[in-house]
Amino acid sequence: MNKFTSKDLKDSGVCENIEVLKDQKPTKNQIQYLIECLNKHFVFSSLSKIELKILTRYMFFCKVIAGVTVIKQGDSANSFFIIEKGELVVSIDGKKRRKLEAGD
Repeated sequence: MNKFTSKDLKDSGVCENIEVLKDQKPTKNQIQYLIECLNKHFVFSSLSKIELKILTRYMFFCKVIAGVTVIKQGDSANSFFIIEKGELVVSIDGKKRRKLEAGD
């Protein structure tokens, strides 16, 4: 299921301090949670439940070290994150603008 590595994330413009949890397979409850989160996002909201479930097959778990920057303003990236636990702070031009929590 997991074909990505920490190097792949770094090469895509995402922080190298993200640990890819290669061996963690999602439970049925986690798959349902991912589907619900994706369905709330405007990019994915037009997809059917079956299409969303297929999309979750290409997702993988990561662990972010507290206090590190996941992505910097102005960097390019090709990744999409869903927060399962914890929170992230969004800063724009050095000012804290928003806090993202589980489900975001």
